Amino acid sequence: HVVDGRAAHSRTARADEPSSARDVADPSFIFRLQLPEGDSTLLLRMVSHEPVQLRLTAESEEHLATTLGRQHMAWTAYIGLIGGLALYNFFLWLTLRDRVYLLYVGMAVFTHGLTILHMAGMTYVFLPGVPPATLAPWGMAFYGLGGFVAAAFAWQYLQIPRFGPWSRPFYYLFAAGCIVLIAVSLATGGGGYQIAIATLGTAPLLLIGSGIEALWRGHKPARWFLVAWAVLCASAAYSALSSVGIAPLIGFQGGLMGVGAAAEGTLLSFA
Repeated sequence: HVVDGRAAHSRTARADEPSSARDVADPSFIFRLQLPEGDSTLLLRMVSHEPVQLRLTAESEEHLATTLGRQHMAWTAYIGLIGGLALYNFFLWLTLRDRVYLLYVGMAVFTHGLTILHMAGMTYVFLPGVPPATLAPWGMAFYGLGGFVAAAFAWQYLQIPRFGPWSRPFYYLFAAGCIVLIAVSLATGGGGYQIAIATLGTAPLLLIGSGIEALWRGHKPARWFLVAWAVLCASAAYSALSSVGIAPLIGFQGGLMGVGAAAEGTLLSFA
């Protein structure tokens, strides 16, 4: 709402309408404003299923179009890379019939794909014809599914029954937490944020810890596993710090998370 003296002019981005119906036909939340000379009062009302940090900027349409174009191009390249790695591992699975390659495909689709894109707020960009309200119930479910598939891949890659007996019970607990998160998210229409924090917040400890145990027990491929997940965890930690203003923002929103996921996916694919 733009308050102008005695009147209030409203611009709305409805969650139950596709982006083509908005004031600016873009999946991002963009409003075209014509402010009078002098001071203006802007009122913003927002409803969200998840915590949201707003970065409010005002710029010309030409500059904004350039910024969004670069951002979308970078994420398109990311999807192309992850998709290529998924196909590469799928063909390896067809040839070798080793389930670790098939689990990598699942991790590429659900963990590196849906989960990372949703974390970066880019899901709607690549599904512009789908109203945000349609995707909202799946947000936390994406996180739960991505965590479950990543743990399944780690279980197979590290050969947990043989090289991770100490870590084994924690994998069961983590998998159970992911299943509960998926169920709660779908049942409540996008809820389960606290469950996601409690479950997925332990993922770095579980994956890094089980990798160290497997390496200590003589499983040499665990070295690449540790390097790959350390890169992703570091980028995720920095992204979290920048989202709350503790660390400066590098690049565009979610960009560092995408770089970390791409590096992690590449290292695990060719390890």
